[in-house]
Formats: sequence, structure tokens, C-alpha cells
Amino acid sequence: MKKQFSFFALCLLLSQMVFAQTYQIGTTDVTFTDAARSNRSVATQIKYPATTAATNAAFASGQFPVVVFGHGFAMSGDNYDNIWQALTPQGYIVVLVNTETSLIGTSHANFGGDLKFVAQAMQTQGSTASSIFFNHVSNKTAIMGHSMGGGATILAAANNTQIATTITLAPANTDPSSISAAVNTKVPSLVLVGSDDCVVPAGDGPTPIYNNFTNIPKAFVSITGGNHCNFSDGSSFNCNFGEGTSGCANSIGDQIRTAANAVILPWLNYWLKGNCSALATFNTTAANTATYNQYLQSQLTTPAGPDRNFCAGGSVGLQASPIGSNYSWSPSTGLSSTTVANPTASPTATTTYTLNYTNSNACAVTDQVVVTVKPLPAAAITSTVAPVGSTVTVCSSTGTNFQASPSGGGFTYRWFKNGNFTGFTVTGGNVKKAGTYTVEVTKTSSGCKAMSAPLTVVVQSCKNGSDGTLDMFDNSELYVQAFPNPASNVLNIEYNSSSDAQLSIYDITGRVTHINQQTLAAGNNTATVDVSELASGQYIVSLSNADTHTTQRLTIIK
Repeated sequence: MKKQFSFFALCLLLSQMVFAQTYQIGTTDVTFTDAARSNRSVATQIKYPATTAATNAAFASGQFPVVVFGHGFAMSGDNYDNIWQALTPQGYIVVLVNTETSLIGTSHANFGGDLKFVAQAMQTQGSTASSIFFNHVSNKTAIMGHSMGGGATILAAANNTQIATTITLAPANTDPSSISAAVNTKVPSLVLVGSDDCVVPAGDGPTPIYNNFTNIPKAFVSITGGNHCNFSDGSSFNCNFGEGTSGCANSIGDQIRTAANAVILPWLNYWLKGNCSALATFNTTAANTATYNQYLQSQLTTPAGPDRNFCAGGSVGLQASPIGSNYSWSPSTGLSSTTVANPTASPTATTTYTLNYTNSNACAVTDQVVVTVKPLPAAAITSTVAPVGSTVTVCSSTGTNFQASPSGGGFTYRWFKNGNFTGFTVTGGNVKKAGTYTVEVTKTSSGCKAMSAPLTVVVQSCKNGSDGTLDMFDNSELYVQAFPNPASNVLNIEYNSSSDAQLSIYDITGRVTHINQQTLAAGNNTATVDVSELASGQYIVSLSNADTHTTQRLTIIK
């Protein structure tokens, strides 16, 4: 019942679209000659708005947009009465290109070239006094195709800014690849598929083509229950035979064609006729889940592009649709320009920008984009020996303990000495060597990083002897730091050792716990130790290598 309801609802919608004016259908056959391709002949049948329904009938008054149509494999324009019957009465000139119709020797490249050439030739016809089309062709042209013709449409549209839009019905991948060529499509594009198509399933051509459309208004609509051949009028033996043997044919052709027309007409009315309210009709129709099981779009309802974010002090490019003119962004705060499609934004605080522009079919468009400024971590170094200004004066025997902040989970660290990365990524440790130190702190959740203010260590001789602490930046010595301290279940061991080191944990009486002689690989690393079986109390963490050893007191709390 849901499909039946949807079908009648769409019929009502189509009737509302066309009540204002319909045209009679004139027919003429034209064979164009492409001098640039060795005088290649391109046969076409053209359906146009006329005063009477007849061959070579007089044109209806006015100028009309052009839809150049490419047929499927081993088919011809004769198999697509549904296309011109839907479009021509609504004021569209439909050009059915009848080349590359055979079962063997078909050239996708030539077919794509034919579609592109005919689109250009029709504009010439509109300005040729001896042509039946003289003064009846508007400057808006779409290229549209089914299956092989859909793939050829993408080939014809590559880097082609002379057309206004493309529509592809179950587009197949071609040779050369229409999937690859889709990257070069510069105009708004609609991909229409059937959910039950097993001749060209969405994943084989339509979806990759849609995904490769870049920075253009685009839409992908899947018709529930639609198959492959129902995008034609159903008269092609070759298409029906191929689909029948595949086991996925169905018998709701009229409903599928009605559903297709219900999105094709508003799409064309918007991009070819400048009917600015038609886009809302398209979006509302395509979002009807009773008829369409999937609707994707980009830069249709959000032409200012997606919301953006960046780390404070940086910048980000805005990604509005480039198909338009008279761009105006506000406020101007932090923008490199207010009159281009893609300015660079570098506000100091989160800002909502409003974009007004005129799109390619002269419709006024307004949209907003939020640019979020992510804060930097407050990177700093704390020292156990209090600095005077930015200088820390220490004894050569004892040094000072440096700790990076913010500390704890969610941050990573990189230590620098005299502007050079030391290779150390620990939270902190003892420092005995003179130099100017900084630490770069990165917040892992945002990726934002900041460099601390420098602290300069000045070393002087003191009477006291060494207390056995080691410099964390000295690769010739052994450095260890255990955290969290106190610990409960898991202990992290940050260490630096010039050779493999042995880790042991002793209780306060000197007895070895269950963690004894665990080998840690040489280098600047972090190891994780399970201490869940240790009882609450005081312990000693011992790390030794071939040259030396070091210890650290550890508290376990349960």
C-alpha cells in the first residue's frame, strides 16, 4: 500500500508542476557534422515545444533550454519516449543522440564526444537564421543519459563549463573511466538510481561517480524498488533481455518513471529555467522516504559549505559553492576577503558567517557557516628550583625537576633544548645541563598544540655532592619516571636507556615482588605494568642497565 500511495502522491505532484502551461511536441531529425573530429556524423532526433504536434511543426513562441540525452548500451533514442514526453511539454528541447547504438564496437569516448558536441551545436543552431531553432534556444543546456549514456554524460561534462547541469540515470563506468572523469565535473549534478538495479548496482558506478564530484552542488537519489531498464520506456529488447536474465527485473515501470520525473523536473526547472522555488520542491520530493530509500546532497541546502574549525592562531578556508557571483560574506572579522567564494577565515573567537550570493541560474542564495576556534593548551614548564624571570640557576650536582603542564591524560609532549628536538616525549624529569628548554604540548582530542615559554638553565658548582639524580636529557645515563604515583592497578614507566634495562619492584623491606627482572627495550619509551596484585604500601621501582641503575619510590593505594 505504501508504494501505491506514493505513486498517486507523485502523480498529483507532477500535475501541480505542469498545470500552468504545456506545449505541443514538434519533431525533427538533424544530422550534425563535427569538423573537429574528421567530419564525424552525429545523428539526432529532436523533440521541441511547438504550436502543433507534427514533424517540423512551427516552434512555440519563446526560448527554451536544451536537454541532450544519451541512450544506454545497445539502445537508441527510440527507447526513451518517457524522457521527451515528460520534458518537452514543459518547455524543454530534448535532443536524442543516436550514435554508438550497436552491440559491438561501441566507443564510449566517441559517444561522450557526441554529447558534448551536440550541446555546443544546439547553441549555434539558436543563432543561425536558416535553422528551425533560430531565436528559440536559451543559453542553458543540460546533458543527461542512462546507463552507458550516463557514463558518457560524465565524459562530456569533464571541464565543460558551457553546460548548466548534468543528470545521470544509473550511470555505468565507461572506458575511459567516467568515475575518474567525475572529478572534473564543474556543474551541478544529479545521480538517480534504482534500489533493485543489478545491471549497474549503485556501488559499481553511480556511487563512486557521485563521491568523485568535488565542490559542486550535487544530489544522489535512489528510487525504492527501481530497476535498470525502467529509466527507459521499456521498449528495448536488449535491455529487457539482459535485465531479465540477471533475475532482478520488476513490473512497476510506470511508477519508477513517475518517481524519476518527480525529481528530474524540479532539478531542471531550478538549474535551467531559474525557477528559484523549484529547489525546495526537489528537496522535499527527494526526502520522501515512501518513494526514495536514499537521498544525499551537498551544497544544495548548505551552499556556504560545512561548518569549519581550526586551532587558535591558525586559519581555515571556507568552502562555498564556486558556481555563482556577487559573493558577500559578513561579518568581515577575520576574513581574507568578503567578495570571493572561498575566503580564508582566521577569527580570534568562534564566529557565525553569513553568505549572500547569486547562483548560476540567477537565484539569490543565503546560508550560514559556523567557524569554531579551538583553544590551545596552556603549555608551561614548572621547575622545583624557582626561576628568576625566565632563568633557573641550579647546582651541577642536583639540577632541577622540570614538569610540563597541562599534565595527565589527553596530552602529549615534545621537549626542545636550544631550539632542537631532544627526542624526549615524557611529562618531565630532572635537568642538570645548561641550555634553554621549551616543551610543545598537544591536546590529543583537538590536535591543537602550543609551545611553552622558554626556561634557561644556568649551572653552577655547589659544595654539596651529587644526590644520584640523573639528567633526563642525557642519553648516556639512565632515566626513569613512574606514574601515576600513587598508583592503584596500572603503573606507567617512562624511561630512557642506552641499552636494554631490567625493571624490578621491591617492597619497603627490600623483598622482590612478583614483578622481577622484566626487560625493557633500549630507547626513550613508555611501558605499562600491572600492579593490581600489590597491596597498599611503599615500594621501590628499580631500573638498571649494563652501565648503571636508578630507583624511584612508589606508593600503592587500594
